[in-house]
Amino acid sequence: GGDYRSSDDGEPSGTAGRPNLTAIDGQRIDGAVVVVTRWYGGINLGAGGLMRAYGGSATACLRAAEKVERVALAVARVRFAFADTGPVHAVIASLGAERLDEHFDGDGVELLLRLPADRLPALKAQLRDATRDRIRLLDTDAA
Repeated sequence: GGDYRSSDDGEPSGTAGRPNLTAIDGQRIDGAVVVVTRWYGGINLGAGGLMRAYGGSATACLRAAEKVERVALAVARVRFAFADTGPVHAVIASLGAERLDEHFDGDGVELLLRLPADRLPALKAQLRDATRDRIRLLDTDAA
């Protein structure tokens, strides 16, 4: 995202923090922290050697690290008649929505769903089309 920070923490200016940040950007990673500790080098390596050492260490670690994709989720509560159960379940499955809760009463079914936030508009449109606009979206929220 737009929030980032780097620090040379006592090393010559631009030789530690910036190469680490460049390594993160180069791997197209977000939401990460990289700490590299130098045990040897300093004056012997020179500024260019320090930059290569810090940046190279960070890059090697980031390449080897397990990546986990973070997806913004939304929660939606929908209500529909029993007759629309089949089409509703088909839409839910096609969009990969997860059923968190399900209640039945004399008037029909109420579902609490969780799905990637970018699929929420498609959920609304497809449910509306599948039920001929008989479904009711009670509320939505970010999860």
